[in-house]
Amino acid sequence: MNDIVIPEITISHWELFVVFLTFFSLLMLILVVSTNMNKITPYLTNANILSWSAGGLAFLLFVPAVGQLVPIVWDPKASGLLQGDSRGYAVLLAAIVGAPLVVWRTVVAHMQSNTAAQGLITDRITKAVEQLGSEKTIQNIQDIQDKITNQSSATPIFNQAFNSGFNQGNDQKFQINDERYYSITKSVPNLEVRLGGIYALERIARDSLDDHITVMEILCAYVRNNSPVNRNRIPINWAEVESGALNNWRASVHSVRFDIQAIIDVIARRNQEQINRETLEEYQLDISYCNLQRVDFRKGNFDRALMNHNDMNMAKMKGVKLNQAHLEGAALNDAFLREAELNSANLMGAQLNKANLFMAQMNGTELFRAAFVDANTSLTAVRSTSFILTSGLTADNVNRMFGDNSTIPIERMEDRPVHWPTENLSTIEFLQRWTVHVNATQ
Repeated sequence: MNDIVIPEITISHWELFVVFLTFFSLLMLILVVSTNMNKITPYLTNANILSWSAGGLAFLLFVPAVGQLVPIVWDPKASGLLQGDSRGYAVLLAAIVGAPLVVWRTVVAHMQSNTAAQGLITDRITKAVEQLGSEKTIQNIQDIQDKITNQSSATPIFNQAFNSGFNQGNDQKFQINDERYYSITKSVPNLEVRLGGIYALERIARDSLDDHITVMEILCAYVRNNSPVNRNRIPINWAEVESGALNNWRASVHSVRFDIQAIIDVIARRNQEQINRETLEEYQLDISYCNLQRVDFRKGNFDRALMNHNDMNMAKMKGVKLNQAHLEGAALNDAFLREAELNSANLMGAQLNKANLFMAQMNGTELFRAAFVDANTSLTAVRSTSFILTSGLTADNVNRMFGDNSTIPIERMEDRPVHWPTENLSTIEFLQRWTVHVNATQ
């Protein structure tokens, strides 16, 4: 009985390395691109760039493999790669032909996985939105006398109930009976459940960059609908306000519900990838015409946000980024805007009376008809800013700021501040000079 002899395959190591490296590179390229699509796309101006680049690179990698395959197929013996060994030829040919099938199956599996993941995210968004609308039923006990006396005394029902001494009759409207108290049932927002929905949406926005803008639109719409601005607010005469009246006004500025504050916190915590996606899609946060009194915005990024006509009195806004934001007609009285960035923001008609603008940046900011009565403007940067037709600013306010020749001070100032540079500085030069001035002053 003859022993089985395994023929020796004498394929060039270099040739095998080139062939398999080509297909391995193609496989890895497809996997890396498909896995990191969300991270790659925001940095492209056109989605087609990704497809053409990947296709072109794959083609270039496939060419060397084809070049190695041609001599094997046409004349394996003459090619010298297999030296007449048909079994080695079959092994190599099977490996080359099978590699694209492996790549294709991997791509199909990845696409199926993405489809399942998108369905799961859709279900999560739906459930979170349902939580945002959650309500609960509560019961209050009220004195029947309080209910009746709150009605108009001209109604016959009121007179009948009042004359009966509140302990006689059986009127259906008031349900008057021998008992003095009655129960009122009403529905109120279930804030605990809504809070869970808010944080669930935050997690979705971080996990799926494709759904980030959708989540932001949902959260912003919730704020607009659940905390609208009070259009009948009574204005205060800031030029003549006394300490007593100021304290009474501050006491009347109530905080918003904690679900509204939670949404502002979620927006403020957006990471750079999420912000880049908004920039790519030219999306702007829209939380305009909202009541955001005493809300904490500290160090949040609200660049380019729409915040027109918001009521943000006494808001905490230290270090907040509001560059290019729209704040037309916004009420920012007594707001804490220390070190805030308001560069190129639109504050036309805004109220910043008694606002703390210490070391804030208001370069290129639109301030037409803005009010600054008793505002703290120490070390505020105001390059390329005009204070014409503003109100409440004094010469002392302007002297405490830092500008350059591009800054237009208030009309009644005869002399420009002596510490302002007399030339038009570039943005970088201005910030450097401003920093030196801040360090020298403090």
